[in-house]
Amino acid sequence: MQQLVQDVSVVFHSAATVRFDEPLRLAVRMNIAGVQRVLNLCHKLPLLVSLVHVSTAYANCCLDEEIKEQIYPTSILPQQMIDAAEWMTDDTFDAIQPKLLGKHPNTYTYTKSLGEILLRDGRGEIPTSIVRPAIVTASWKEPLPGWIDNYNTATGLIAGFGTGFLKTMIGNPKTQLSLTPVDMTVNMIISCGWFNAVCKPKEVNVFHNICDQKNSVTIEAFCKQTNMHRSIVIF
Repeated sequence: MQQLVQDVSVVFHSAATVRFDEPLRLAVRMNIAGVQRVLNLCHKLPLLVSLVHVSTAYANCCLDEEIKEQIYPTSILPQQMIDAAEWMTDDTFDAIQPKLLGKHPNTYTYTKSLGEILLRDGRGEIPTSIVRPAIVTASWKEPLPGWIDNYNTATGLIAGFGTGFLKTMIGNPKTQLSLTPVDMTVNMIISCGWFNAVCKPKEVNVFHNICDQKNSVTIEAFCKQTNMHRSIVIF
């Protein structure tokens, strides 16, 4: 800890649970309380000039409107969720989960949206940015084309169908996928670290790291390009 206090000037916070079916209590502890713990650490770093938080482009997918690069309000405060996760029983927590989530499709997007609010309200004077990646996939160029170290998102589908472990998938063939190479996401995160330190913004800046409609692909095109189309039932 003493070395962190003496040496750290830039903090990148990307730790989170990305499971869509994560129990709400655990998602709260990791994606909301985790942000709080990072902020507590940041306020102990006298040399800190930049904080970059990695959220998700789908943090506000429950809204029926164009999602802008801004932080949206929620019906409950992050600290209220943290407190509830500590004292509520499992049965009570599970019972109120549908009401809490509202139009959010899962606990992941819900807790990531609350994490953004906690970051904004708790950062103090620390220059801060939020990066919202879409579906992060294998690298474009660095460290080499196609590099990946996990089976999350689209990579898991390719591996699953390529090995024969997965046989079918249901989906709308015209749905567009915003796939983002991991090296482009990392480059944006690093750029935001520089931006905070040099420009010292007074407000929290939000940056979307996504594909536009011109560069995104449909599920149908994705399946054909990865030789998955023969194994997939789409309608």
